[in-house]
Amino acid sequence: MLIVEDDAFTRAALVTVVTSLGHEVVGQAATVIAAMDAARATTPDVVLIDLDLGAGPTGIDAAYGLRGLLSDVGIVVLSSYADARVMGRRARPMPPGALFISKRDLSDLAPLDHAIQSAASGGVSSSEVAARADDLTDGQLELLRLVASGLSNDEIARRLWLTEPSVRRSITRLLRKLDIEPSDARNARVQLVRVYTQLAGQPVHDE
Repeated sequence: MLIVEDDAFTRAALVTVVTSLGHEVVGQAATVIAAMDAARATTPDVVLIDLDLGAGPTGIDAAYGLRGLLSDVGIVVLSSYADARVMGRRARPMPPGALFISKRDLSDLAPLDHAIQSAASGGVSSSEVAARADDLTDGQLELLRLVASGLSNDEIARRLWLTEPSVRRSITRLLRKLDIEPSDARNARVQLVRVYTQLAGQPVHDE
């Protein structure tokens, strides 16, 4: 297995965890370029990649590059996000057969071990994301991110090149999709922030 993680401490911890699960780590890398070089040198059967590799290409970009190099390599993307789209970038979709694991779902190591084994045997399209995000479009997720950033409807309208009434209607549709009662605008926004916070893998603090 090749582990791609830009943070040295986290990378070392992943090596320890993966080794304890009985998997052999044949290489490590902190960047996409280093990952490609390591893959050429070691031809791993599985690559465990962090989604956020800092500035520049994402873990998904790295996954596509590695698949171009090793067509049969298994891919496991690990992230603190519950949904890769929450990063706020117009990211590419996951490569076919790649597995996405949210760190927030790893109360024990069984899901990670299962994902690694599944990826090694060919994998299946999978996403360990919060259930409420499953039906959101990229546009709705971006709207949720902007609301959670504290922007007003007018500010969101300018950011998205929409009218303010259009933003209001879009937020109402988003609230309904998330089963949030839209009658109290302030409370509804608070709940949207909570949803976004959960999807981003961050702790939710009750007031």
